[in-house]
Amino acid sequence: MNIHLMWFRSDLRLTDNEALYTACKNKKDTVLGIFTSVPKQWKKNNMSHKKAQFIYEHICSLSKDMFKIGIMFYYYEVNSNSVLKKLIVKFCLKHKVNSVFYNYQYEYIERKCDIDIENKLNINNISMNGFHGSLLFNPKKILTKVKNTYQVFHSFKKKIISKLNVTKFFIFPKPSRKKLNLVYRCRVYSFKFPRENFDKNVFPVGEKNALFKLKQFCLQKIKKYFLYRDYPALKSNSFLSPYLSIGVLSPKQCFLTSIEKEFDFLDNKFVFIWINELIWREFFKHLLNGYPILSKNKSLRKWEKKIVWKNNMHFFKMWKKGKTGYPIVDAGMKQLNKLGWINNRLRMITANFLVKNLLVDWRLGEKYFMSKLIDGDFSSNNGGWQWISSTGCDNVPYIRTFNPIDQCKKFDYLCKYIKSFLKELIHVPIYCIHNPGSCMCIQKKIIRYPIFIVIHNIEYKKFLKLITLAKEYE
Repeated sequence: MNIHLMWFRSDLRLTDNEALYTACKNKKDTVLGIFTSVPKQWKKNNMSHKKAQFIYEHICSLSKDMFKIGIMFYYYEVNSNSVLKKLIVKFCLKHKVNSVFYNYQYEYIERKCDIDIENKLNINNISMNGFHGSLLFNPKKILTKVKNTYQVFHSFKKKIISKLNVTKFFIFPKPSRKKLNLVYRCRVYSFKFPRENFDKNVFPVGEKNALFKLKQFCLQKIKKYFLYRDYPALKSNSFLSPYLSIGVLSPKQCFLTSIEKEFDFLDNKFVFIWINELIWREFFKHLLNGYPILSKNKSLRKWEKKIVWKNNMHFFKMWKKGKTGYPIVDAGMKQLNKLGWINNRLRMITANFLVKNLLVDWRLGEKYFMSKLIDGDFSSNNGGWQWISSTGCDNVPYIRTFNPIDQCKKFDYLCKYIKSFLKELIHVPIYCIHNPGSCMCIQKKIIRYPIFIVIHNIEYKKFLKLITLAKEYE
């Protein structure tokens, strides 16, 4: 009989967890589960307080689920990755563990930590068995003709679609109950990390609720997602990203549930537009795996470091507070600060404004988003910011920008969303909200809403000059 350890990280689920399933395959073997938190590293990673609470509640939920199937679950909190390495090795030796099962993480520090632990365990004849549970495909299997990681999304997407068409995915079932009768369940102590409550009506806790939410979206809302995903007032998004970010759901579950009744998902534009978002997520994680430099606040574009950002801290502060004078930007930032989530369109609008209008380094915005998002995922957040700032490997052309006034007219024409987060504009006519420069200043004393801090067209021209000068070094 062997003793196996399932080391949970960003994979807090029982269903479709190949690492856990493989550890439990032999019914005669004993399986233990462990989760380790590293608050100091979380702080360095700018994890949001809402995400910390989301993780905490799902660890508590996972502990209960593990108890029900007879697997002892352990929780530890450590001060640093160096202590974490010692803890895992010490735990394995103490409990006479033969094999450790886990799902890969792709950030540079986390990968280095895993390699160090594997080397130490191998010395003690303990094997490490890694799986790509947070991806659709092993990154080593999705490469260019010259065996490099794709840097262009279109080419990557083409490759992924060809694989999706021929791959028969298998959803790994929840492990069957072990014969071991546990007399007590692990108590998960509060993190030594600030936590903040989140809206449980939007993001209910637990794997069961996450799976139900996924099925309901695919049955009832996926067509609305295609039509209205960019309109914040309509709330047509899936709201599943937090579950994906900590692994309560797998991308495979999302893909298969979305195509459950579709024989050819490529022909169904309603379904495919959502699958396209899963492919973007996959793309950013493959990039992070293939190019570790992305974990070090750097771009793959050498000329990017030559950009002389203005970094006006007053403007940055006003952007964070939602006081730029551009209603769609301010409403987006207010929602981000309050709920820890905004849709992808608002992420693009607010990020574009910071970089291409306020001329602030995208890294500052990236870190602030991570510090607020309940679905904060380094690869997606980093990739998104480099994309919108036109400094990433596959990005929006630098000559393209998102005019905040035009975006407001297009995606919140009746201003229902804006008025829900900017209460001072409730009684302001729609015409004035869509024309803040000519109308708002007249009513400033009445509504106490700021006049915009910069003029979009002027600042955008300055951004183009910054990029043009930097690209001379290309």
